[in-house]
Amino acid sequence: MEDNPGVIQHAIRQGFVIGNHGYRHLRYSSLSLEQASEEIMKADRLIEDAYHETGIARPMKVFRFPYGDKGGVMFGPIQKL
Repeated sequence: MEDNPGVIQHAIRQGFVIGNHGYRHLRYSSLSLEQASEEIMKADRLIEDAYHETGIARPMKVFRFPYGDKGGVMFGPIQKL
């Protein structure tokens, strides 16, 4: 997204919703909670910037864990919001 923001902006203009997949596409079970948060927030800032540049309101925030890896069990079960 940093190297080619025009592609993301084009997708937004075409009506696609840009979801967050983490900045470096890491396995979250290998990260601390702080590291995971940093990965998600760094990608989120890039997504926000892309929407801002297009002048289109971001319709929602979505996140999908890379590799389907939801992290370790050390933080308890995954809770649905």
